[in-house]
Amino acid sequence: MHLTSGAILALSLAGRATATAIAVEPRATTTASFPGPWVTIDGAGHVSTVTPSLSGKSTVSAPPTALTKPTPYILSINGHATTTTASPPVASATGPGTAGAFMACSSGQDAATDQKATFCQPRAGTQIATNHTYFVVWDPSSFSVNSNVEILGAYGNGQGFTSEPLEAHSGFYAWTVPSSLVAAHGDSAGHVNVTFALAYNASTIPDAAAASNGTIELLKLQGPSVLVTNTVVLPHTKHHHRVAAVAIAVPVVVGAAVLCLLGFCVWSYRHHGHLPCIGGLVSRRTSSFSAKGYGVRQSYGQRTGSTGQAGTYGPGLHNNVFAPPPPDSSYGPASTGPISATPTGRSNAFRDELKRQEDARR
Repeated sequence: MHLTSGAILALSLAGRATATAIAVEPRATTTASFPGPWVTIDGAGHVSTVTPSLSGKSTVSAPPTALTKPTPYILSINGHATTTTASPPVASATGPGTAGAFMACSSGQDAATDQKATFCQPRAGTQIATNHTYFVVWDPSSFSVNSNVEILGAYGNGQGFTSEPLEAHSGFYAWTVPSSLVAAHGDSAGHVNVTFALAYNASTIPDAAAASNGTIELLKLQGPSVLVTNTVVLPHTKHHHRVAAVAIAVPVVVGAAVLCLLGFCVWSYRHHGHLPCIGGLVSRRTSSFSAKGYGVRQSYGQRTGSTGQAGTYGPGLHNNVFAPPPPDSSYGPASTGPISATPTGRSNAFRDELKRQEDARR
C-alpha cells in the first residue's frame, strides 16, 4: 500500500498522541502490603470468606490483627531452633469449638504441579501445644469441585491419625491436639514431631482426572512437620515470664529476710538484754520500758544491803547504797558509842556530821 507524505505525517502524530496518552495514565495502586482474603468460622461452623477493600485510605473488612501482625516465634526444623519475626506461622481457633479465623490460602500452584505448595499453614517447624485447636490450611483451587480429601498425621513412631473425609474446596481442617499426645508418643525431651499429609484420589485433580481415563488412584501430598509440646513458650513471652518471676521473688525474699532479722533481734534482747549491732544504744539498762528508774536489775535485799553481809563500805552499805542497820546491831567490835568510824577505817561524812552535832550538844 502506497502512503503519501501527508498520511505518514498524520499516522506519526496519532502515534505520538497515543504514546502521550499512555504516558500520562496514573500508576496502579501498589497492593503488595494489602491484606488478602481471610476466612472466618463462627460457633455454629459456618464458613465465610472475607475480601478486604479500600475506602479512601482506610481498609474495609481487614483481617484480625492476630493473623497479620509480625510476631516473634520459634521454628524447629531438623532439631535446630531458629527465632523468626513474621506473621504467625499457624492460626488457632478462638472458640467456642472450632470458631476462629485464618488467612485464605492461594498458592498459585495446583497439586499436580507442586505438591508442597498446596499447604499454606502451619509452616514447617511450627511449635504447637496440646489441648489446643489449630487450622491446617491448603489451597482449595488445587482440587476439583465436589471432591473430598483426608488429612493424615504421622507421629514418627509408625502411628498417627486420619481425619474424616473433608470437602476439598473448604481449604482447612481444624485439628484439636489431644492432651495425652505427648505422654503417649513423646520423646525423652517431651516433644512429638507430627508430619501432615493430604490424601486424595487422582480424579479430584482436573488435569489428573483427564489423564487417568476414569481410573481411581490414591495419592498423598506431603505436608509440613510441626513440633508438638505441652506448652509453647514464644521468645517474647520468655522475657515477660522472667520479669514476672523476679517481681514475685524479690518481695518474698526481702520480706523473709526482714522477718528473720526481727526474730533474731527479739531473741537477742530477751536472752542477752541488748539488740545486735546497736546493743550500746538499746539495752535493758537504758531501755525506757525496762529500766523503770532502778538501774541494774537487783533484788530488794541487794539494794538495801539487808542480806546480813557487810558491804564494801561497812554494815548497811552496799554498792554505795545506804540502808540503816537493824536496831540491835552494833557498829563493830571497836565501837565506843553509837557513832564511830567504819571497821575499814574510812571516814564517813554522814556519821562524822552526826558525831559533830552530838559533841556540840554536850
